[in-house]
Amino acid sequence: MDSERTSSRWVDLPEAVPVKFGDLPILIANALHDGPVRRAAAVINLEDELRDMVKAGTLQVRDPLTHGRHPCPDGAALQRAVLLPSEDVRPLLEARGIGVRLIPYGTGPTHWTIENAAAAIAAQEGWHNEARDTLRDQMMQAARDGTLTVRHPHTDLKYRPEVGRDYCELVTRADVNAWLALDEGSALRWDDEKAAAPAAAEPALALTEPKQSKARAAPLVTPAIADAFDGIDGLSAMQWRGKLGDLNNHQWLLPALAARGKAPSPSTWWPLKLADLLQGRGVTLDSLNRLFLKAPALRPWLPEWQESKHERNAFGQ
Repeated sequence: MDSERTSSRWVDLPEAVPVKFGDLPILIANALHDGPVRRAAAVINLEDELRDMVKAGTLQVRDPLTHGRHPCPDGAALQRAVLLPSEDVRPLLEARGIGVRLIPYGTGPTHWTIENAAAAIAAQEGWHNEARDTLRDQMMQAARDGTLTVRHPHTDLKYRPEVGRDYCELVTRADVNAWLALDEGSALRWDDEKAAAPAAAEPALALTEPKQSKARAAPLVTPAIADAFDGIDGLSAMQWRGKLGDLNNHQWLLPALAARGKAPSPSTWWPLKLADLLQGRGVTLDSLNRLFLKAPALRPWLPEWQESKHERNAFGQ
């Protein structure tokens, strides 16, 4: 559906922030209806309707920790389940005539992800990557214990994340400096003039482009390809993210690397090459076929995968 032409109502969503299932009825009701009475009535109906869709399997929800398919979406667990803005929420809302604008996430000038904030401070101080990662981990721990203020992406109000992710949680420069000031023995501050905003980071270092670069589809950033390969080779999306970020210990992944990220820009990956590498390591062709058919982020690569593996009939297409 071309939402630019068909939608008269819109919602703005940060592109990297999962939406809780429990928040969906309010999100949809606010977009479709004016006035508190009509919205309240719509929320009641939507709660039942969306719950029935999950039970029927027509709406997929995800585990809030791994972002893989939720194993038991019922009761309180269903309310805590999440949907990804691009892959799950946008098609659901567009089917109801609601357009979705995805907002580039956490790169300033007022809000940064913890990952990007740590990278900017490291650039300001001229730190090496290990020091940057240590600061990021310290900031994540502070966010979890409440000493570093984290902002809710929908309201900008303070909140304490149930599951902290450095590439999702938002902070402001003032929040970070208030936390840094708690350590009276340190003069470290995130300086307005010296700090390099993530948007000004050096471009990623391009590697040799494999033959599959002729495909129209673009390579996937690390979080996206980790989510797409969730469950493959027995690894969750979070485990894939860790493996892809540790190439020193997993050099077999290097042929699938499209561009090595330079903080805060993430690395990008060629899905077809990663699948080829996994097949060579014992992952079955059947499981990879299902992956390219079902994972939304991999659908643009499906025709080339079918052609390269001569698997068009395997999908009945």
